[in-house]
This record gives sequence, structure tokens and C-alpha cells, in this order.
Amino acid sequence: MFNVDVNKKNLLEIQNALKDAHYDALIVPHEDEFLGEYISEDKQRLAFLLGFTGSAGSCVVYADNCIPTSLFVDGRYTIQARKQTPEEVEIKNFQSQLDTIHDAITNLKEGNTVAIDPRLHSMNWFNQAKSLLEQKQIKLVNCKKNFIDQIWRNKPETEKKPLIIFPAKYYGTPSTEKRERIAETLKDRELDAMFIADSESVNWILNIRGHDIPYLPIVRCFAIIYSNQSMDVFIDNEKLITSQFAQQCGSDVSLFAFSKLEETLSRMGDDHLVVGYDEQKTNAYTVLKLQKSGATLIKIKDPCDIAKAVKTNVEIEGFRTAHVKDGVAMCRFLSWLDRRCSEKNEENEETLAVQAEKYRQDQENYIELSFATISALGPNAAMCHYNHENADQPRQLGQDPLYLIDSGAHYYDGTTDITRTVAVGTPTQEMIDNFTRVLKGHIALAKAVFPIGTLGIQLDILARQYLWDIGLDFAHGTGHGIGHCLSVHEGPQRISPRLSVNDVGFQKNMIITDEPGYYKNGEYGIRCENVLAVVDRPNYEGSMLSFEVLTMVPFDLKLINSKMLSATEKEWLNNYHKKIRETIQPFLSDREISWLISATKTIE
Repeated sequence: MFNVDVNKKNLLEIQNALKDAHYDALIVPHEDEFLGEYISEDKQRLAFLLGFTGSAGSCVVYADNCIPTSLFVDGRYTIQARKQTPEEVEIKNFQSQLDTIHDAITNLKEGNTVAIDPRLHSMNWFNQAKSLLEQKQIKLVNCKKNFIDQIWRNKPETEKKPLIIFPAKYYGTPSTEKRERIAETLKDRELDAMFIADSESVNWILNIRGHDIPYLPIVRCFAIIYSNQSMDVFIDNEKLITSQFAQQCGSDVSLFAFSKLEETLSRMGDDHLVVGYDEQKTNAYTVLKLQKSGATLIKIKDPCDIAKAVKTNVEIEGFRTAHVKDGVAMCRFLSWLDRRCSEKNEENEETLAVQAEKYRQDQENYIELSFATISALGPNAAMCHYNHENADQPRQLGQDPLYLIDSGAHYYDGTTDITRTVAVGTPTQEMIDNFTRVLKGHIALAKAVFPIGTLGIQLDILARQYLWDIGLDFAHGTGHGIGHCLSVHEGPQRISPRLSVNDVGFQKNMIITDEPGYYKNGEYGIRCENVLAVVDRPNYEGSMLSFEVLTMVPFDLKLINSKMLSATEKEWLNNYHKKIRETIQPFLSDREISWLISATKTIE
């Protein structure tokens, strides 16, 4: 969609606009006004400006073009960012949400100004940024109009798509019950209302879904829920009312156009309401409007977070069903890929991704992919979040020993996410040994037994230990939560080497991924990812938990050095492959069954 020459022109135009407005710097985040990871094409401002298409990042542009633009990204995107952006842009490693502010402080002087669009930053970020800049006598300015939008000609138009009433058999808890629980929380905190800024939370409360954002089956919306259980929802005009919605949610849920939000915020102040908001999820523009209206504001975590993360038994069963379907699709794909490797063909990263998607589309209740498929051969797999669509030419099958595919889907039953690294040529001994180390870490985490409330940071070392033994590591987290037909990256639970203020302990019926990896820049990448459900651990004293593996796809035996596996690791792998064989085989053709039997044979 963009190229370097165009991005250079856009960058220069923004710098000139800053000079005309007498601003010294502009901060451009990846997020839109909903502050989520996934955004629609018309909100891809960072991509428009710099060409960077990753799902996380933030940049600071200086009016003085002698000061280079700084783009901050985490370890998943450092290689991608360098390839996509103009050479004069400095790529810097993400350390904290305030990287751009520290960068501005370094490059600016007393009396300078930093411009932002307050709709694109959380209130928590806004308060910290303002405080840091004021200490250096630098002013933070809220712009009424977004600088990027003013120069973005031929901006993509968002396609209008209908709201989906989520079928009752998939979610387990009706909207009225969810609202009743949240209302009780508000009463306990002596709140009159709560502003819900997270669209996923609103969709979860109302048991609705949509197609407003690629890979995220939700309707973009804000909501205010009151202590009497009623709810005001602000949504696109095209989706305002349906009889099905009224039947699903009841008469105490009112739908309004987005244009009515500011009027409602003002009314809340006029009524002297005590309003809760999540300072990390609510954009600064909304909170500042509420403050100005006269409402009393109280910081509170989104009450949907934990309730949404701890799945109902109906949702857990749905996840199991979805992963059987996904296992069938991926086993059919890997069987097909195995045949293609032995034939003269012209497959590449793109055609491989398309074929994997076709097998998923054949499954009942398929909605869409849960993220853009990472289909990566050879050195491209060393970029954790590589996307062949951003490459000049997708890499051809037949020249590399390893292929990595990280993919998933949304089904009405649940959401999937799986990574498999497979041999598509003759791997080196180094590749085999490093794959085995990654797999050993994966197994160690999958076998973990731990008390209720254990944090992900306490389990993270299990997945890294065998890489650390020889001085290797990977620059991403080890596990993330998954929503039920919501975001494939859902919190607040996670497994990471870094502690976050948002981290919570594990509870029964949470969902988490197990995905250690290793990436050798310019050569190859390895990742082994399964989805796990947190379950009770029977026959233990006290309240102990463990993991149930939901993913149903074998690991490539050709990449395993069995001499490096312990007896218990072999037992785990053999049992896992046996379960896959018994579960998936009835859905495959004779040729695919032959492949599955070979792919899951016992390691002696």
C-alpha cells in the first residue's frame, strides 16, 4: 500500500505542517481511538507516515528535519521496521510506553511543544507524559485535528458491515447476567456508572460480534453501563437498531450514534455522576471531556477483563471443538505440504498461506482468520511477525530447509492460534538441535503444575531454560491469552519474562498460548505454539492447576533429535501424538491418514 519514496514525502509534509503550526514535535502511535491492537485500514496512520505495518509501535516526528524521526518497536518488529521505513528513520528498541516522551526530552529544549491527538493515547499515558514534559518545561499540546488525517489524501473508506447476534449456544452467560454482575461491582465501588472504552468488552457484555476490523470479529463501540444495569452503547449509525438486538439484550440497552457520545458525557457531568473508567483503556480525550463536564471520576480496572478471561464451561467446550476443526484443517494442510515438497512445483509463501486458509474455510462455523498468517521460509522466519504481503516477492518453496507457519481462525465455537515449524528440505544439525531445545521448553511449560494465582513470569523460565543453557533466547513473550471469538491476543493473563502492573494470576478456565522460539537473523526461525486451557490438577493437596493442550497438530518428527529428549519428554510427545491421531483421523482422507500415522509415530 505504501513505498519508501511516498513515506519520505509524507514525512516531509508533516514536518512542514508542524512548522506552520509552531509545534516542535508530533507523537504518532499505532493505536486508534479504541486503543486496541487491531485497527481498520483507515486508521493505519503509522503505516501511512512511515510504511511500518506492524501491530505495535510509536514514533516521534520533529519539525526540525535535522533531528531524525524515532520509531520504537519491540523485538518482534526490529528487522521488519528497518526494511519498511525510510533510511533516515531511526529504529529503536521499545522499553516503555513513554519511549517517545523520553526521546522528545532528549531532543527538545525548554519552551518547545509536543503535539498529540488525545484520542489516540490512554489517560494513563497522557498524565505521565504531561508530567515528564513539564519537568523539562516542555509543553504537551492536544490537537483538535489529527495531523496525519489532514494530509492523507485518498484515505481508505471503512466498509459498512452488519452487527452479528452471537448465538446463545456458544457463550454460556446471557447479557442480563453479565450486566447484573458489573452493576454489583459498581455499587460496591459506590459508582453511578462506568465508561467502557474497550470494544471487546462491550461486545462480550452484549453477546454481539461484527466485522468492523480485519481479524477481530467485533463491532467498534463505546458504552456506559449504569449501576441500575442499564447501558448506553455508542455505535456506527448503520448498526443502530434491529429487533434481534432488542431480543438479545433487552429494553434497558439503548443504542446511539457515535455523534451522541459527547452530549452524553456532558449530561453525566450535569447530573453530578460518579463515573469509573480504566485509565489504561480509555483515551485521554474522553476523560478530559468528562472532567470538564463536572463528573466525579474514579479510576477502576475494566470489570470485564477477568470475567472475560475466565471462560464459561460452554466456552471451554467450544474451544475444544474449534481446535479439533483447526487440527483437521492444519493436518490436511501439512499433509498437502509434504506432498508438494516432493513434487516439482511453484509454491511460495503466499500460495502456502492461501492453501492453509482454504482448509480452514472448509470447516463448519468458520468466520475468518484470527490474524494475518505468518507464512515464512528460511531467513524470513527469523522475523517473528513477518508478513509476505509486505515483501517485494514472496519467497519460493524449494530453496530453504525450514518453513514456519503461524496462523489461526475464528470459529463461532472459539478462536485458534498455532505455530508449526516444519522441514521442507534438509535441515542442518544445528537446526534440528535448536528445534529440539525449543520443543523441550514447550513441553516443560505444558507439563507445569502450579498453585492458583501463579503469575506468568513465574512460569516463563520453563520455556527458556534449554535455550539459556547454550546462551540463546527469544525476544518475545512466551504466552498470551485468547478471547472466545474475540481478540487472539487477550489479557490480562500472559507468560513473559517481564512483570507488568496488569499481570494477574492464573485461574481455572483461562486460555493461554505456549510459544517459545528461536530466531537466527538472516538464516531461519523456529517457533512451537499450542493453545492451553488452565484446568484443575487432581490428586494434589491444596488448590493446584495444570494445563490441558487444546491444539491438535503434530510436531515435525524430522526436526527432533530424540537423543536430546528425556524419557518423560518422549512419553509426553508420544501421548500427545496418539491423542491427535485418535481425534483427527476420522476426518481425513486415506492419503491424509497415511501422512498422519507417519507424522505421529512413536518415538522409542
